[in-house]
Amino acid sequence: MLDKPVIIVNGESQDQIPVTDRGFHYGDGVFETILVKCGQPFLLQHHLERLCHGCSRLKINISLTDITRDIEQALTSIVDHIAFDHILKIIVTRGSGTRGYLPATDHIATRVIILSASTEPAPQHQQGVRVKLCETKLSRNPLTAGLKHLNRLEQVIARSEWTEPAIAEGLMCDEYDNVIEGTMSNVFLVKDDTIITPRLDYSGVKGVMRSVLLNTALPALGISTKESTITLDALLSADEVFLSNSVFGIWPVIALEHKQIWQQGVVTQRVQAEIAKLMKVHRDGNHRDDK
Repeated sequence: MLDKPVIIVNGESQDQIPVTDRGFHYGDGVFETILVKCGQPFLLQHHLERLCHGCSRLKINISLTDITRDIEQALTSIVDHIAFDHILKIIVTRGSGTRGYLPATDHIATRVIILSASTEPAPQHQQGVRVKLCETKLSRNPLTAGLKHLNRLEQVIARSEWTEPAIAEGLMCDEYDNVIEGTMSNVFLVKDDTIITPRLDYSGVKGVMRSVLLNTALPALGISTKESTITLDALLSADEVFLSNSVFGIWPVIALEHKQIWQQGVVTQRVQAEIAKLMKVHRDGNHRDDK
């Protein structure tokens, strides 16, 4: 396990960026947070595709070849630690610029790779977590909806609303009290054997695990899915509720703050098993045979 994070900035082992960087000034950039198992990033291609999509939406010029090379450079530091899980964070900003909002068309993007030891979630999280309903609302903006951009101030404010260890996550709504997402996760409801997740046309992040569930895992299980507006009443009347995240996988939700409402149902258990199978394929495919 790494004693300290490995940090690579624009291909160089260092931990500083210029104070003129637009990511620092305006949150002008995107990022990805990736689980590393058996020395290799889990769902890496999905994360790189989302990274490229975000940069394209923001018109940030990037070289996927450079980013891939930086990742490979960072991973060499854990060749003797592949038995441990790690977290890989990729940050891309528009780079340095002069004062003012107008971005230069000939900008040179800043690439940051941070590889650190993983903090394992509590084992009981796999059996069910408690959540709270955050007072902080998500603003609606179709221009940035779905993107994993660097401006996460709403999530920072929402996450500061609780310190109780028993609360694993906070659910966030928009200004109309429609459920959108968790501070670090996407939300799924099970109702009458259909899995429903919030539409993210105006706010929220289209998580990598969310995409894997909707496009691969749930169709493989033969489970019907729907993206829809989810009211608080719909949330409370759901048969099952679970959260998804590409680092922790699937968390069943059993309680809203200190009131138990849901059970860890059969559908959620099937989804957990399917994602565990994907992780096993990843682990087995990257396991080294030292015989």
